[in-house]
Amino acid sequence: MTDLPTLLLVEDDGALRRALAASLSRRFALRMAADVFSAKLALRAGPLDAVLTDFHLPDGTGLDVLREAKMRWPNAVRVLMSASDGAFSAQDSEHLASVAVPKPFNVVIVGHLIARLVAAAHSGKTPISS
Repeated sequence: MTDLPTLLLVEDDGALRRALAASLSRRFALRMAADVFSAKLALRAGPLDAVLTDFHLPDGTGLDVLREAKMRWPNAVRVLMSASDGAFSAQDSEHLASVAVPKPFNVVIVGHLIARLVAAAHSGKTPISS
């Protein structure tokens, strides 16, 4: 049996978190958090391959999560999701995310995207190379 890559999912909306977890758990070993504080604790729990975080969180933003992730696990794929255009402008200034995903989105497609980015990161290839 192959070990699954580890993904930290940070989403404060319980229904969306459950939907994402149901889809992503097929491809990743999941850690989950609903706020920045819990996400930072999860980041300290050990290495991970990817972080998927919402922008708007109860105690900060996804950028706070991505800064910590970049510091602790610089090779991890970092994905920011948001329904707010302003989130992407803020992210662009710091280059914290590998990719930004606008809401709403198809959870299966996002899972495929993250899996492809993680595989590319592990192989040293760009995500569009074969």
